[in-house]
Amino acid sequence: MYAKKQWRKYVSIYPFDRSAIQEGIAIEDYHNREINPGLSSTNFRHISTSPEYAYHKRMHPGKQTKDMQEGSMLHSIITEPETFEDHYMLTPKINRQSKAGKEAYAKYMEEADGKQLVNQDQWDMALQVRDSVKANREANLLISGTAPHHTRVEVSGFLYNKDKQTVKARPDVISKYPVMSLADIKSRQGGAAARDIFLKDLINHKIYLQAALQVYVWESAGIPIENYYYILVEKAPPFQAVVYPLDRQFIDLGIIELNDLSIRWERWMEDPTPGYGYYQQRLEPPAWFIKKHGDSDE
Repeated sequence: MYAKKQWRKYVSIYPFDRSAIQEGIAIEDYHNREINPGLSSTNFRHISTSPEYAYHKRMHPGKQTKDMQEGSMLHSIITEPETFEDHYMLTPKINRQSKAGKEAYAKYMEEADGKQLVNQDQWDMALQVRDSVKANREANLLISGTAPHHTRVEVSGFLYNKDKQTVKARPDVISKYPVMSLADIKSRQGGAAARDIFLKDLINHKIYLQAALQVYVWESAGIPIENYYYILVEKAPPFQAVVYPLDRQFIDLGIIELNDLSIRWERWMEDPTPGYGYYQQRLEPPAWFIKKHGDSDE
């Protein structure tokens, strides 16, 4: 269980006068900036690079990468296996660089009628990941629960201020058993779900900001969150699955950082500064660099 909650003493990420926790919102609508314009954890991570970078990415979202597509596929088969084949269709491998391949792909796309095409290797990988998660009692309990009402998936949370949507969050899993918890499913390369490797990525890529925002939105809606979990699944043999609880300090420190980033974003929106801004701190050699060169001189 988390330590005593401290986030309420922090300045609000945004002033808000209304919150909403909603089920049944399609993932496409959740990400649609015209329908749901609130800042997401991805936006905040981009702001940490620079507000100008975040603005560009917000206005020009890129196409889904292969990893992103496979991540969505694994989310689907893990959390909603009963509807997986409603959204994905198995096809043979197609060389889309050739004329014949392009024609075959177009034919399969027409036959798919909106479903995403998945080749045999991806299909087999998804089934292996599903079975691995089922075999992990911790992951299976979080996702399946002990009763239908104990678990919800793909629920969206929003905060509003004067009818303007300010932030949004969407945990992969909401579990009420044994206590109210949120969980995020992340697909990893083979061996990359090891604790030390993921912890490094958690910090370096600011993954914890996503957890912090989700907890903040839910607790702002009056729903205390006792635990937060990462369910990691590897996409390569032996398709290992593991569950890591997240320490509350990551949440509390993440909320402080989100607040700082939101202030930085608002100031930039009022007075855009090109690039990374002016009056940067002097570039100084880090301790490891000094140590490395000091050792080489001996």
